[in-house]
Amino acid sequence: MSDDRKSEVRIKKLTDDFEFQHDDGGKPSIIHVIFLNRTLRILCALGVFSMLIPILDYFYFYSTEADEYKIDDSGICSHYPIYQISCGSENISETECIENDCCYSKTFGCYHFLPSKYQLIAERHWNDGSELQLVPTKEFSPIKTKTFPIMKFDIEKVSEEILTLILWNPSLELRIRKNDKKTNSSYKYDIKVFSSPELFIEVRRKIDNQSILSTTRGALIASENYFEWSVHLGSGDIKLMGFDTTDLRDGQRILINNAYSSVIPYVVAYDRQSKHYHAVHFESIESPAELQILKSNTIIIRQYSSAKFRMSVFVGPTYGDIYRQLKSSTEQQRMVSEFWSFGVHFCPINSIYNETETRIELNYLLENLRAIPFDSHCINSDLTALIASHDDNNALEDYTEILQRLQAANKKLLLHMTLTAIENNNSTENLHNLALTDDDESIFIGLYGKRKVFYLDYITKSQEIANWFIHSHLNRTFIQSNGIMLFRTFPFDDTFNKSLKYLEHFQFHPKNFENAIEQLIPLNVKLQSGEPLIHQLNNYGHQQIEVFHATLNNGKFCIADTFSKSCGMLMRVERASWTNFQAAIYKSVFYSLIGMSFYGIEVCGSDIGNIPEDLCIRWYQFAIFMPLFYVNSKQMPMKFTKYAEHIMVHAIRTRYSLLSYMRTCMYSNLPLLRPLYVEYDSITFDNDNLIELISNQLMFGNALMIAPIAEPLVVEVELYFPERYFELWSGMEMPQQTHFSIVMHDIPIFIRAGHIIALNLAYESVSVEEAMLEPYLLIVALSCNEKFNCHANGRQIIADGVEFEFKANESEIFVTLIATNDGQNAICGQEKIASSEFKFAKIYGLNDFKEKYKNNEYLPLNFNFCDAENFKIEI
Repeated sequence: MSDDRKSEVRIKKLTDDFEFQHDDGGKPSIIHVIFLNRTLRILCALGVFSMLIPILDYFYFYSTEADEYKIDDSGICSHYPIYQISCGSENISETECIENDCCYSKTFGCYHFLPSKYQLIAERHWNDGSELQLVPTKEFSPIKTKTFPIMKFDIEKVSEEILTLILWNPSLELRIRKNDKKTNSSYKYDIKVFSSPELFIEVRRKIDNQSILSTTRGALIASENYFEWSVHLGSGDIKLMGFDTTDLRDGQRILINNAYSSVIPYVVAYDRQSKHYHAVHFESIESPAELQILKSNTIIIRQYSSAKFRMSVFVGPTYGDIYRQLKSSTEQQRMVSEFWSFGVHFCPINSIYNETETRIELNYLLENLRAIPFDSHCINSDLTALIASHDDNNALEDYTEILQRLQAANKKLLLHMTLTAIENNNSTENLHNLALTDDDESIFIGLYGKRKVFYLDYITKSQEIANWFIHSHLNRTFIQSNGIMLFRTFPFDDTFNKSLKYLEHFQFHPKNFENAIEQLIPLNVKLQSGEPLIHQLNNYGHQQIEVFHATLNNGKFCIADTFSKSCGMLMRVERASWTNFQAAIYKSVFYSLIGMSFYGIEVCGSDIGNIPEDLCIRWYQFAIFMPLFYVNSKQMPMKFTKYAEHIMVHAIRTRYSLLSYMRTCMYSNLPLLRPLYVEYDSITFDNDNLIELISNQLMFGNALMIAPIAEPLVVEVELYFPERYFELWSGMEMPQQTHFSIVMHDIPIFIRAGHIIALNLAYESVSVEEAMLEPYLLIVALSCNEKFNCHANGRQIIADGVEFEFKANESEIFVTLIATNDGQNAICGQEKIASSEFKFAKIYGLNDFKEKYKNNEYLPLNFNFCDAENFKIEI
């Protein structure tokens, strides 16, 4: 029998055994064909197995304890650990957790169902343009605080690129900002509000249909003394920057407490796949809060106040879009102030005025004017407090004498003031109805240094306090100053630890909160309205600044140790360490990225103990790249060895040379400092080694790159250059990747090919105003192709109405003055504020083409713009 015949017989036997049902065409059905074909059987088995693998993986590797629970229709416990959000207080038992209606595992502890059973629900569907009334699903929160019976929700469509979500308690008298809420096809985002019945929000960017914000991951709890909401900032490979750092990591808990310096609650998200940016601003964090970062790109907000919560979303998608959108949101005034405000400010910070110590320090500075450059002195804040609350003739005489001596030396007075605490004495009795109160409604008395003080209620009594300011000794004192530094805007109490005994009255205890409140006035203190101060604690300093600015400032330069829209911000650093210095650098970069225009770090911190000399040197060297250069008088250069003093003075004069360039960047609304991955699209987060390599390099404006040294004993740094760069002072061309040797004296600065900058020759200047009158050195970094076609350009803005424009090619340099009549007077008038003279130029990038530039020699210019409006010189 042939092989074909044998096959037919086998098939006939099989078909008889299985009694196949044939279709109309007489062929076997597809299911029978599959079972009869070995290859198809194997493929089907593999397909089923491939589907089972992720299911088994999910349950056995990610949710090994899923069978511990009875899972109902309202949520599941077997979700990925990266989405598990803790429920209730830490370390609660399994019994307590289940009673709270949450999930429990031995590995993670107590966590919310997905979705959480703690939500706000709506009585109807949300329609665009109408607010929703919400009620809680639970009467009590997981930490046993009573939930509010009614909350409201609404959306503001602020612009085509920005929207704001608002949640508030309607029983409280709050001003809720209302803007356009109508649907507009030009908006760059879509928003969906799911209210059937739980409230969930999702925002998608239209350009790529990416979800950039969702609230479906966790709980929404609004209760007495406790608020919680979770925000998911996109799926996929997302890098988060925010809360004063350029690298948010899984597990981080950030305490927003506003002591010493504000933590500004912005988060910028970068999607490594799409290379798009988006951002979120948590606007209404007015009480102490803890923000927890999860690996799933989820941020959990927990805070003491549920009165209102406002959150703005910025859709991007480019970093340029984000910067512009954030800049409009921060609304900090563009502070390109008088030249002296960019100078060096020496400020004593003792809470007790010591006349002898103040005189010794001031005498040394004024008798050694050519040795230690500085621009202003702050006077001790306690002396100002004495003047504010007393008719103290001795204090006024000391103040007047110091002021006159500074003026005679052509130095400025940056008046150091503490407006939080006013000494309790007979002359201030009329202020008692403006002060914070104790449990029994009596005025709370604390300590500032060794003085008994009370604390003004800037939240509910702002207008009355403003009226007192206007008629106080403080106003007359301030009129004579050049600017003001608002110090200790947070309500500190030097009796220490009073707040700790009241912490047990609150069920919510943020991590490390005990350390943060040990110098705080007690948590039971109330506003004049009866509301606990803790609900407005983060808003206290801001309100203080706004009251001051509205009544006393009169347009003068001001800085404060709390973020505000009216004054520059000083970042206080309580303890000097290499770790805190590194954190301060990250803060500076982040503040620049979100559009802040005037900020600085307290150089070398507030410590009065032994600070490593090399740490303080490196801190001075980094501070030259920030708008504000503020030094505690305990860390002035003469407080260190002569070796350190020499390096610190050199750093200050380097700053003086760079100030014209810095001010130009600020006039141009550029972020002053930014990471290289923001500047260069070619640097992506796919390359971890490269990201690590460039982590210590920053762009300083558009033309310069810097490499701050933030570790001890560094003699060499590894650097990466995405394009052609030259070392700023020597003109040495940098290879793409190099090990760059440094000594303690070095400040690594590099200029980008294609750019021109002008530096004042401030080798011996002792103040900013003196440095700005010194002639310019023009540094030209040419970008050339293989055919020797070169170009470079730049500009220098002196003030409104006057700037220089620079252009260069392989053979010539062109400089043009663009000025109004008033602008011309700024550089040529009798009271000129800046130089009109260009002394030298250095040309980088021609050493391969022209023999005379191999050693980067100086090219004499000797041109004065008071004689002509432009000049051209051959290279």
